[in-house]
Amino acid sequence: MQQKNLYARLELLTPELEQTLKNRRFRPLRKRVDVRHLLGQLGQALLNFFVGSQEPRIIAKRDRNGYFLNYEVYDPVSRSRYVFDSEQELRVWLDQRYYIH
Repeated sequence: MQQKNLYARLELLTPELEQTLKNRRFRPLRKRVDVRHLLGQLGQALLNFFVGSQEPRIIAKRDRNGYFLNYEVYDPVSRSRYVFDSEQELRVWLDQRYYIH
């Protein structure tokens, strides 16, 4: 016979059963995996691998002591490489590239 009333079920717990439940070790719940999100990420990675990204690749070059030297940029749209001495020059080029292409 199963009790429908929650309070009636709680009253059936004996002190020994409560102690047993407290001592029992429960496994942590696993996080739910969103399959659609993972498939979307996989699809985007495959698309970038086969087609390539249109975003420029920017590398900040530094010397052995960690001092900044320059920014080296590869533009996959024009297949060109550029070198900029300051972040300001790089930002100007990025803005112009966005509006030209």
